[in-house]
This record gives sequence, C-alpha cells and structure tokens, in this order.
Amino acid sequence: MDQITIILILAAIGLACGLIIYLANVKLPHKVKNIDRIEAINKALPGTDCGACGYDDCLAYAQELAKNPELANKKPCPAILQSSEALSRLEKALGISIDASAMSRKALIHCGGKSEVLFSYSGIESCRAAAQLLSGHKRCPYACLGLGDCLTVCPQEAISIDEEKGIAVINCEKCNGCGLCVAECQKNLIELVPAGTKVAFRCNYGQLKNIPGRERCEYANQIVSAGVSLANKKR
Repeated sequence: MDQITIILILAAIGLACGLIIYLANVKLPHKVKNIDRIEAINKALPGTDCGACGYDDCLAYAQELAKNPELANKKPCPAILQSSEALSRLEKALGISIDASAMSRKALIHCGGKSEVLFSYSGIESCRAAAQLLSGHKRCPYACLGLGDCLTVCPQEAISIDEEKGIAVINCEKCNGCGLCVAECQKNLIELVPAGTKVAFRCNYGQLKNIPGRERCEYANQIVSAGVSLANKKR
C-alpha cells in the first residue's frame, strides 16, 4: 500500500469522526433536562443538607421540586419556613405560593422531668445505650433520660439539657421543626406540633402503660388526677 493510499484512508477516517462529532453535537441535548430550573431551586434552598424534607440533600430535593413544585407544600423544608425572605426566593423559583403558617412546626418533649432517679448510670453518655439497661435509670419508664442524643442531631442548636431536671429542653425560638430529634429519641418523647400550640400534655405515660416496678412521676400524677376530677365534674 503506497503513501497516497494511506493518507487518503486516514483522511477518510478523520472526516468520518468529525462528521460523527458534528452530528452528536447537533442532535444530543447539551444540558440535562430542567438543569437551569434545578439550579435555580437549589440556590433558593438553605444548602444545609439536613434531610428534614425527606431527601438525602438539598440537590435531591431541588430535583424533585423541579418535577413537582407542589411538593413544597406537602414536604416542606423546615429551614425555609422560618425565613420570609428565603420563602419568597423559593416561591419565585417554583412559581407557586407556599403557606408557611399552615406548615410551621416546633418540637415538643413529652416529659416534665420530675421522675425519681433509681440508680446512678455511669455508662456511655448516650440515651440509646442507657435505654438498653432496664429501660433507663428513672422510675418512670417513659422519662427523658437527658443524655443528649437529640441535642447532637439538632442543626439549629435549639436543644439543651436542663441539669436540674435531667431532661432535654427545646428553645422554640431556635427550633425550625426539622424533626431530626424525633427520629433520634429512644423513648419516643418528641413530637412535632403546630408552631402556634399554646397548651400541650408534657407526659408520655399513658394510663394503659403501667409497668410493674415503675410508676408515673409527680407531674404525671397531678395531670392525670386533674383530668379525672374534670371528667367527674362533667358527669
């Protein structure tokens, strides 16, 4: 095979490759569908990747919002609901209206912290670990153990430990209702309630949950007694 033939073959291969690249550039999409919209929505989100919305991170949430903007009303971002400015940016990016007042939530701990301590716990400083030992070290089996598992997952630093009562307490001004503490509590004491809630029963010891060797604390007995008295008056 002479040199001219080789040159022609190489030229033909080069021309064919160039044509394939040109056609690919013309026919194939340059960007992922809705990428600009996803980027705009993602910029409107807080970027904390806390997972409170139900998705792994803010980008995953933005991708779902791009497909279905109404998802913002069904699975809202708690951090966004706390800021009217941030909420306005998200509404603009989505092209919808979001009613923050109807969705705003705050965490509530159902424990008054008056349960007697039965024994001194000296194990790992974790509610998860302490709960494995006789359901905790307090007379009430549903009492807050006060070792701060919920505190460690709170992105807003809205939870602290009341050393005197030995329970976790929530700063409602800081709480954005993300719900991460709800999943972390080993005693299932934490509940998300409407932000405007004024009165709540801060005890998790139901009347049908009596356990031999354990009993309600003073706070719970007062509440239960008051409820029974009120019921008798209504008869």
